[in-house]
Amino acid sequence: MKLQSRVLIPILSVLILSLVLISITSVSVMRDTTNTMVDSEMRHVADSVSHQIVLSQSITDSVLEMMNQKNLVLAQILATMIAEDPTNLENENMARFCELFQVSEVHVTDENGILSWGSEPDFFGLDFYTNEQTLPLTAILSNPTLTIAQEPQPRAYDGTLFQYISVSRIDKPGIVQVGVEMEVIDEVKMSLSVQNAIQDIRIGHDGGVLLLNRDGLVVADSFSALTGFNMNSQPWFETMFDNKEGTLEIQLGRHECQSYYRFDHNYIIVTFIPLAELNAYTMRILGSIIPLGVAAAVIVSFITIWLIRWITKKAYWYESILDCIPFFVSVTDMKRNLTFVNKPVEEFLGKKRSELLGLQCNNWNVNTCRTDNCGIFCLETGKPTPTFEQNGIELKVDVNYLMDRNNKKVGHLEIFQDVTEMLLLHKKLEKALVEANAASYAKSNFLANMSHEIRTPMNAIIGMTQIGKASEDLARKDYSLARIEDASHHLLGVINDILDISKIESGRFELSMTEFNFEKMLKRVVNVSTFKVDDKHQKLTVYVDRTIPKFLLGDDQRLAQVITNLLGNAVKFTPEDGDIKLNTYYQGEKDGLCEIKISVTDSGIGISKEQQARLFQSFQQAESDTTRKFGGTGLGLAISKSIIEMMDGTIWVDSELGKGSRFSFTFKMQRRKGKEENLPQKEIDWKSLRVLAVDDDRYILEDFKGIIEKFGARCDVAESGEEALALLEKGEDYNLFFVDWRMPGMDGIELTEKLKQRMKKPDDSFVIMVSSTEYSLISNRMDEVGVDSFLQKPLFASTIEELVGQYFGISETELEVVDDEVDISGIFAGHQILMAEDVEINREIVLALLEPTELKIDCAENGKEALEMFKAAPDKYELIFMDIQMPEMDGYEATRRIRALDIPKAKSIPIIATTANVFKEDIENCLAAGMNDHVGKPLNIQEVLDKLREYLA
Repeated sequence: MKLQSRVLIPILSVLILSLVLISITSVSVMRDTTNTMVDSEMRHVADSVSHQIVLSQSITDSVLEMMNQKNLVLAQILATMIAEDPTNLENENMARFCELFQVSEVHVTDENGILSWGSEPDFFGLDFYTNEQTLPLTAILSNPTLTIAQEPQPRAYDGTLFQYISVSRIDKPGIVQVGVEMEVIDEVKMSLSVQNAIQDIRIGHDGGVLLLNRDGLVVADSFSALTGFNMNSQPWFETMFDNKEGTLEIQLGRHECQSYYRFDHNYIIVTFIPLAELNAYTMRILGSIIPLGVAAAVIVSFITIWLIRWITKKAYWYESILDCIPFFVSVTDMKRNLTFVNKPVEEFLGKKRSELLGLQCNNWNVNTCRTDNCGIFCLETGKPTPTFEQNGIELKVDVNYLMDRNNKKVGHLEIFQDVTEMLLLHKKLEKALVEANAASYAKSNFLANMSHEIRTPMNAIIGMTQIGKASEDLARKDYSLARIEDASHHLLGVINDILDISKIESGRFELSMTEFNFEKMLKRVVNVSTFKVDDKHQKLTVYVDRTIPKFLLGDDQRLAQVITNLLGNAVKFTPEDGDIKLNTYYQGEKDGLCEIKISVTDSGIGISKEQQARLFQSFQQAESDTTRKFGGTGLGLAISKSIIEMMDGTIWVDSELGKGSRFSFTFKMQRRKGKEENLPQKEIDWKSLRVLAVDDDRYILEDFKGIIEKFGARCDVAESGEEALALLEKGEDYNLFFVDWRMPGMDGIELTEKLKQRMKKPDDSFVIMVSSTEYSLISNRMDEVGVDSFLQKPLFASTIEELVGQYFGISETELEVVDDEVDISGIFAGHQILMAEDVEINREIVLALLEPTELKIDCAENGKEALEMFKAAPDKYELIFMDIQMPEMDGYEATRRIRALDIPKAKSIPIIATTANVFKEDIENCLAAGMNDHVGKPLNIQEVLDKLREYLA
């Protein structure tokens, strides 16, 4: 085929122009795509930071409110203790209260507002009427019913700020005040601050987030490098402040940056990425596209200029030129018959040119003529030209008319470009954008989950605080404080997770191996959960397999976290008046490890098979409407799965939609023989006891009967009050009656009244009321009919044993007291140690606790002083207690210098760290510095005695 030069020149011009346009269009499209992706990412990061601002403030307010509630309760408890026993006003008792309640100071005034008692004698004589800070508190001296809570602002002493909570005395006019160092409160604020939440957020490699207040001060940034700088002099700050939202190029240091900003929650959130990084990223993406188009355009232009004189003479060279172009080219007449295809088309189809000429254009590509998939049809109708797939590659078609010298249409020129790589790159960009959005969403959900994890034990703390305040019964107050203590331990575990957030996000949990009582661990977990169970009037029953070892070696905090999560979900997804069961089973022992199975069953909404597949993934719940209705983030089950797998176990769910769920898991731990197993046997003649249990729940009766008979006593059961009275009519005689309060027909109160009337030996028989209802709600009615004691559901064997021991032997509590009160008088007489501790009250505590042992203790107020004292008399000391954080020289440095001394004893003397830094890495740092052991603060006197026995033996 030959073409005249007048036809060839326009064709080549069109071709060159098409190549240039393709390159320019590709650059423009890909640049726009990249900018859109980065802009979207910056907006999503801004959304995440906005959520974190709200959540951080909410969590901080909640935690601080909890601390204030706790201190207010402690102040009220102290006021009660002073009223009951005035000797509690003695100075050493006040210091002991500070240690016991973990507060910094306790102050008490007389009726004239003069501070006369407390843990800090330096304050004695302070007149609350003459002090501007304390003057508002004197209102309670004339009005004892008035409670003054937190003071207007922190009060300073010796350079340290304290926050005080005050209440009125109960015995006479006066003020009881509890103080906490602001440093503790500031640490809480810092750990939950927005800076802590956003410090690792990155956009690209060098991009990040700034958080500015209205004055232009940087209050937080993701690099922790600009915080504290004022940006109000920057020309872009005024634009952001006025416009509230938008995109802007800004100067940060030496970098020009592309930014997206938004005014939100009284802050300006600025997300940014350096323009240099953005441009480099764009050019890397376009690196495979631009050279192709530009090179093709240059080559074709060069060929056109060089061969133009030859083309005018020899038209057949047209074919050779088109054969050299790295695109698929075809020419058709106006009837769409092929009049030319270039060599790339021949190679692509595996056919010769002569086989294709004369055929319809759609004989070589998958397009169908006269549809939106046909390039010629789109040209004629003005529609966008298509992209289609053929032989595994994506082709983009560009088509133009061929004109003769009279400007008449004589055919079509189609150029097909391989855009497979470009489309794949575009899909990768879209995938990266989706993943970035998912990561941002995951971070927001993670913070929401932490709020949930904190609020669960806080609910128990606040609820039991209210119950304790409302009750005048000291036993009930003790019960409430015990519940508060259990919930506080759980809350401490959650806060530790928050402070170590990077480990949680990466799934790097560390198990702490400690010996623990399995049943007591279950009690703590149940105590945290029963408050919500009572709120929804649900029934919670607990079955403990009696063959499970009493003591195990493992991480009871992590195990309790899993059980608490499963119980919390069961309560959440079970309707009011529903049933929840916590069952434990002993699976046997192999290779020194005991395998235990725990299941939590509920009568809730159930989970479908499709939904179950997503349950143990992070941030997943069954359905989106589940989140709206019940709350939560779904992170708990993912964390639980990680914990259980670390305990060499598995976790799974059996459920059917609408028919409840059963979550089960197994774990393996070593058996241990705890100190309580070495105690003398209870002085209870179980075989002589006759017990009658009355409850309308057969499952509870079977469990209770198993517990009593395992102890060796005989136990009868009755499912109603009428059945219980019938047993008495038959002549049966019982020592103990365990009676459920809420039963259909005859309730526990009415049954107790009739039992008291029919007892053969009323002085030797006792009625124990059993109920999941709070004691304070039924105590008056129990007193009226003569109930002897109250037992809270769910039932545990140790609780039953202790209660029986109160009437027929030595209780477990008494035995533990005897064990705890081992005589330590003079056990370390003749020994002398050195203690390095910079806090005076800490030194006083150790000296007072160890005084009965007759151990001689020399004190140093910092590491430098301890080093000098040891150098002066190395043979004088047998052991060193070394604090870590001390002025002048800390404990690490002091230990290293002692070990480096050219004194023989410096290498061998035991050095034990005494510090509040109790994480695994802290202990490893102590050992790395040359210390022998570690004791955590607050000090446990039994642990201190054990260490002294070990190293002074």
